[in-house]
Amino acid sequence: MEVEKLAIRDFLAKCSPLKNLADTRLDELAMALEIQYFRRDSQVLSIGDHNDKVMLVRSGAIEATDAEGRLCGRYEEGEWVGYRSVLRKGLVSLNIRTLEDTLFYCLPGQLFIELIEADERINRFFSEKKPERLRSAMQEIKGDDYSLLTISLLDLARPALQIPRETSIQEAAVKMTEAASGTALVTDNGNLCGIVTDQDFRRRVVAAQMDVAKTVDQIMTADPRTLPGRARASEAVLLMAQRNFRHLPVVSDGGEIRGIVSTTDLLRSQSHNTVYLVSDIHDANSVDQLKQLSTHLPKALVNMVRSSLPAYDIAHAISSLGQAITRRLIQLAEHQFGPPPVPYAFVVAGSMARREQTAHSDQDNGMVLSDEYDPELHGDYFLNVARFVSDGLDACGYIYCPGDIMATNPKWRQPVSVWRSYFMEWIDRPDPKALLYSSIFFDLRSLYGDETLVS
Repeated sequence: MEVEKLAIRDFLAKCSPLKNLADTRLDELAMALEIQYFRRDSQVLSIGDHNDKVMLVRSGAIEATDAEGRLCGRYEEGEWVGYRSVLRKGLVSLNIRTLEDTLFYCLPGQLFIELIEADERINRFFSEKKPERLRSAMQEIKGDDYSLLTISLLDLARPALQIPRETSIQEAAVKMTEAASGTALVTDNGNLCGIVTDQDFRRRVVAAQMDVAKTVDQIMTADPRTLPGRARASEAVLLMAQRNFRHLPVVSDGGEIRGIVSTTDLLRSQSHNTVYLVSDIHDANSVDQLKQLSTHLPKALVNMVRSSLPAYDIAHAISSLGQAITRRLIQLAEHQFGPPPVPYAFVVAGSMARREQTAHSDQDNGMVLSDEYDPELHGDYFLNVARFVSDGLDACGYIYCPGDIMATNPKWRQPVSVWRSYFMEWIDRPDPKALLYSSIFFDLRSLYGDETLVS
């Protein structure tokens, strides 16, 4: 066997599901393969084409999209495409295009069919491959944001600092500092030729004690990957995850620089992403800011439902936002009225305690105060905090409890000993009102303050 065919056979032996095939069978496949090469951004297959071969990606990367342009999968070295159309008598149902220069090993369709008919393990592999690839392609998106599938990069891109490649390293650092930017695009006669980040300065300049009079093109990453502004944000998420970089230049179809996006930009741009929304809630400095942030909750709920997250996970995510808003309101109240005169715990009950909130539930809360509490000395402080928090929650869409189960009601703003007597009474005399209170407060949970008062 020729050296080239031996190299092909060795590659096949490393790829699933051919790893355990006999050498003779691998030799047969290697001899039958054809090699095809496509330049970057080439159309390999189009919907409606007739395809009679199964393609194994030897090098490069490709993507599959449906008729509406929705992403169905990304494929790299060692992965197979085209087999579904071969199994459907050649009818192509997805568009396949290259993301970079790509080399394929192409197996004749008839030989592929004979292969899967003769080996149940291989047959099962290709039967299960479609849902697996779709899950993989959507993994970064499903739990975070449905709209990443439709929003364009041009809508998300921010202006990029551009510096000529002959700029000195020192001058580049000054420009990035003045622009408060951790990234700069390096140009050659106006054309993108590289990208430089804060990390490059730390690793290639400071750590290596490099002369800062040298030009910035000596520390840049040359010929960075780009995406056109018309590309979907989901494509950027997947590409950046696969290639392990955090900044992506956005260009026009003609290659002109349109801006830049980062992984943080992509996530923060989706204001209903719960991770970043909780972070923004924590940083809010006023009730008005919290009120503005709370308007994103319905959007968060809708998109989590669209992304097919389990109801349990959705409820937990929405509840985490409600808890974050409540905690921040308590902190703002303490900032306004001062530190608490005696230890206390702000507690929640009902749906928030069970982590079963919807976008805007009503309030069910209270305060468990230390037995050191003296109404004459401390009453005004805790009433002011309770009103601040309750009014703030109402402003954020968590309406006042119709049954007045709130810390503003003195009945639910009591020392530990009083709360203990409540529970004993509900247990000993289970009348209708006791049953109602039991259904609410038996889920009691400390949200802020001294948790030992509740345990």
